[in-house]
Amino acid sequence: FSSSTTSNDDEKNSSRGSAASKTADTNDATNNDNNDSTTTTSLPSPPKSNISNLAELSKARLSALVVSTTAFGFMSVGPTALAYTSLPTFAAASIGTALCASSAATFNQVIEIERDSKMKRTGNRPLVNGSVSKQAAIGLGCLTGSTGGILLGLGTDPITTMLGVGNIGLY
Repeated sequence: FSSSTTSNDDEKNSSRGSAASKTADTNDATNNDNNDSTTTTSLPSPPKSNISNLAELSKARLSALVVSTTAFGFMSVGPTALAYTSLPTFAAASIGTALCASSAATFNQVIEIERDSKMKRTGNRPLVNGSVSKQAAIGLGCLTGSTGGILLGLGTDPITTMLGVGNIGLY
């Protein structure tokens, strides 16, 4: 009787071992499948490029609207005034205005990080989500503002330069 009990216990243990072995084999196969490069998984969306982040930070579309009003204002003075001025003046006014507007928008976002993080509409801006550092944004604002001011100063008149640079602080 004891020998049959022993053989039944051995069968139970061996079947348990066999089941455990099968489970381990299945887990190994599953783990190998997860490590296989052909498995389909949901990937996060790719991060925005640095240029895209900088364009968003400087509000490039809004700056383009500001430049278009500058350009139309420049051209609306008529052919006599345009003949008096030149294409370099037009370019300096347009590019300088774009850079000053970019600077103003960048500094505005630096100042508004905390407030932007609380609003749904602005919660994914580059400074809020950390894709651009505050120091980099300040550097961009200083670079675009000073370059825009220099272009306006060298290519236009003092009033245009003061308006362009002054609007950085006003915005």
